[in-house]
Amino acid sequence: MSRISGTSQSVSILDTHLQVGPDHIPREHIYGLTQTSHPSIPSGSSTASSSILLHKHVSVCATSPADSRHVVVHSLKLSLQKPTMSRPSFRYTTISFDSIHAAASFVDSCKSWLNHPVYAKNLLVVVNPVSGQRKARETWENTVLPMFRVAAVPYEARFTDRPLHATDITNKLPLSDYCAVVAIGGDGTLHECINGLLQRSDWECAIKEIPLGMIAGGSGNAFPKCMDNFSPELGALTIIKGQTRPMDMFAAVTPKQTIYSFLSVYYGFISDVDIDSDRLRMLGPARFPLVALYKVAKFQKYKVRIHLLPANDTSVKALDVPQLPSDVPPQYGPCLKYTASPDCHSAFPIHIDTSIVYFNVMNLQWASRDFLAEANARMSDGVLWVNYSAPSITRAEILQQILHQEIALDADSPNALRSPVKAFVLEPLEAYGKGAKRMPGLVKGIVDVSGEEVDFGPIRCEILPSLVTVFVPSWLDQDRSQVEAAEARAKIFKNKTNSTANSNGNGNGIDNRNKNNGFWPWCR
Repeated sequence: MSRISGTSQSVSILDTHLQVGPDHIPREHIYGLTQTSHPSIPSGSSTASSSILLHKHVSVCATSPADSRHVVVHSLKLSLQKPTMSRPSFRYTTISFDSIHAAASFVDSCKSWLNHPVYAKNLLVVVNPVSGQRKARETWENTVLPMFRVAAVPYEARFTDRPLHATDITNKLPLSDYCAVVAIGGDGTLHECINGLLQRSDWECAIKEIPLGMIAGGSGNAFPKCMDNFSPELGALTIIKGQTRPMDMFAAVTPKQTIYSFLSVYYGFISDVDIDSDRLRMLGPARFPLVALYKVAKFQKYKVRIHLLPANDTSVKALDVPQLPSDVPPQYGPCLKYTASPDCHSAFPIHIDTSIVYFNVMNLQWASRDFLAEANARMSDGVLWVNYSAPSITRAEILQQILHQEIALDADSPNALRSPVKAFVLEPLEAYGKGAKRMPGLVKGIVDVSGEEVDFGPIRCEILPSLVTVFVPSWLDQDRSQVEAAEARAKIFKNKTNSTANSNGNGNGIDNRNKNNGFWPWCR
């Protein structure tokens, strides 16, 4: 413990906290300090809007002729319930010192203790103003920008004004001018930024030198949820703290292009909900459950042929010299070991012809803030998680999975077939979609790569282990979601068993009722 002198207040720097009187401020929640001449900086908590006024006030006072004997500690106060999902408030703690020298010495000691990175070059902040509910610009101006200024983070902000503009920005940016890229928008904005870097002639240098981050400003915001910094305030704090980890990507080779992505591939139920709900974008996240209920009632099934290369397979050898896809662009980007050619799947050991309601592939755990799509996934586990429905799955099961999507109810279902793979190929059968001619007798299908509909047809994908580097919060625990979801499922199963035993009057926990009767009569 380091007791601070030169002030009448009781101030100590502890290992994990800053103690100011009775208050303990966690180190990981502090984003900056400002030295000011004005002793009347408001203490306590504040909203993002009043935070802007405070930052302007502090800036003016700090440049006034009077001495700067007062220090404001800027931090976030997290909610006690769901602290990383609820929006925190801003907290300001003012400490008055006897002299300018004592105040400056305290600031230097705190900065050394905080150990924030010193960004020598600008962060490129790519803001998508039309993402989600069109609040990304507001998020930047009212929340992120004031925090960056207090933390002395250098930045350059660019605002997108057309589709794929973020891709164009990162594809052409001079690497020597920037130290990181931060997207403010939805998952699609980050997706565009990454693809812009990977489609450069110097892509290897770009992804090695440029870490990536995202601050939530869209509808689904799966990436911030997976990183456990869902609110814009925590997203900005993560960038300021500067901690990074490697993250897997995957290549998705579609009939007309190769896409590099970090999140998911869907065909069937989830892709139908994701893409068809786009026309209701003005409703924000509420649009997803509304469309999902409609799709449950419709209960469309799709015929597919699936080819899998399991993660533990050793029979299929990787190419000695990895190649770019032989049939579609890009000109640059990571080469592929297993899926470079259209007939690559002929060597795969598993081939399945089946009928599915959904086919989901996840690289990360969460597909949105409320949808734990694959509890087993980890950001750098070197595999893709394939999960598809068995032909015998019922409408009632799909409905229950939706109602409990935050705890991965399908994880315990025999009708949810999953496998970790290094690569896979999906061939839709008896269907048409984007870019494909509609024919009599075919059903409409949607192939969705990380929230974007791609050209319809066979899609082949493979994992690209630890390809990029991303900002992560210090508190990220990827095991927690899996453990909490398993506990919640066990509780539901226990309650259901007890309820069944009581209703049957036999005490043995066996449900003798018709198992096809769902929670609603029409769920059959």
